[in-house]
Amino acid sequence: RVRAIAQRDTHLHYAAVQGLQMCFSDAPAGSDHALAAMAGIEGNPIPFIQTAFDAYWIEQADLNDESVVASLLASLDMVVPDPQSAHAKLMTSRKKAEEMGVFESPSYIIADQLFLGREHLPWIRSLI
Repeated sequence: RVRAIAQRDTHLHYAAVQGLQMCFSDAPAGSDHALAAMAGIEGNPIPFIQTAFDAYWIEQADLNDESVVASLLASLDMVVPDPQSAHAKLMTSRKKAEEMGVFESPSYIIADQLFLGREHLPWIRSLI
């Protein structure tokens, strides 16, 4: 519990550094449907990532709900990927990540250094 509170405080700190407002729900939701959709997107996934980020952190949307993910994609005029194909791509990506030592999301590998969690984004940006 203490670690979770410290992690939340770190998220709030880095959000403030970036000028972002964050809200935390009482029960964290999964995001497998959003991740599978992202894996199945042809082309640039950044607009979907930004929309899903806002939906989760600001609106507390359930990114594990197929209808929520479909709505996010539709709001961007993006085609909803075939669920089976998208989930297969997600499983392939997860296996590759596990082989690289990634065990938590989000994770970033910069110059062979593994960074866990989005709270490191300002530091990662400066490294890049």
